[in-house]
Amino acid sequence: MLKLGISPDSSTVVVVLVLCSQLLDLAVGKQIHGLILSLGLDDDVRVGTALMEMYFKCGDPETSLQIFKRSQNYNLVMWGLVMLNCAQNGYPNEALQFFSEFMLDCGFPDPVILLAALRSCSFLSLKPRGMAIHGFAIKMGFDSDVFVGGALVDF
Repeated sequence: MLKLGISPDSSTVVVVLVLCSQLLDLAVGKQIHGLILSLGLDDDVRVGTALMEMYFKCGDPETSLQIFKRSQNYNLVMWGLVMLNCAQNGYPNEALQFFSEFMLDCGFPDPVILLAALRSCSFLSLKPRGMAIHGFAIKMGFDSDVFVGGALVDF
């Protein structure tokens, strides 16, 4: 595509980043990241989310967190991704910090965000905080969600 002089758009780079994530190909993912920066596609939320996922899956969570922190456009998927990946990859304190920031900025989590917070509380043995989040999940109507319910079993 590049050899033909055709510049990729955000949808194209998202597809390539998903493939890099699936193949765990960090080297190609970094090349695509450089291309994204040169094309000015780094402000696209979908591109940022795909970049974060690629870096997390390829074993570079620090870069993923840097991308999140530098982002100016957040959506629910991006918040959920960073929290869940932090919770699952040994960064439970960061996941809970992001959860607190999310609650201040947005206030209406989805089941994925609650799952990340509950897993982090479980990992850190923060039973009172986990119970508070569970109460919030019930209040929001997520008490019957399979994933949220599964996270509660860890307590």
